[in-house]
Amino acid sequence: MMLKELVKKISFFKDSEYFQSGLLRSIKTETKLLEERTIVNNFLSLLIDSKFDYDFILSILFSELYMNICQHSESEQSFYYFSKCNSENSIEIIFFDTGVGIPNKIRAYYKNKTFESDSECIEFALQNDVTTKSFIQNYGRGLDNVKSCISSYCGEFQIFSGNGKFSFDGTKYIKRSLSKKINGTMVFIKINLNNLTIKQDNDYSNELTF
Repeated sequence: MMLKELVKKISFFKDSEYFQSGLLRSIKTETKLLEERTIVNNFLSLLIDSKFDYDFILSILFSELYMNICQHSESEQSFYYFSKCNSENSIEIIFFDTGVGIPNKIRAYYKNKTFESDSECIEFALQNDVTTKSFIQNYGRGLDNVKSCISSYCGEFQIFSGNGKFSFDGTKYIKRSLSKKINGTMVFIKINLNNLTIKQDNDYSNELTF
């Protein structure tokens, strides 16, 4: 399995059974987003208590990264993977594509800028209003939305592309160079379920007048 081999290559997971209990699916087209969101929601509903609000995982993290791959990666093969880490009570998410990669895309689109490393390209791509493809809706907000969402829930992420790695460990952002090049892009996200909030049930009955 391509994704499993890449994860083994980067070596930041805990055990060889990591892929035996999660949800692994291919990413197809933009038109499949709602269908895939339903599948992910059904999977998460088995792992997370219904009293907790985890909609941001679907509406922001999943949707933004799914669409980002469809619109930007130029990849023939791409996947997403969801799993629960019981020992840390967290949800772990992986998005992986074999496309052009963030550094190549950024350098090709922003020819007037100089980037010293691939990790610097990744950092630049995470800024608000940075895009390599113009859409009226949500212009340049994809990766910035993901970064802001993860930060607000005290989560963690790692982005690998080309020879670059850009990560957030819950407190600070870190740029590093990789000794082994990644052909494409892989995003790893960890959300601690202890940081989820309780769903708010608003009762408007007392405000109704006839």
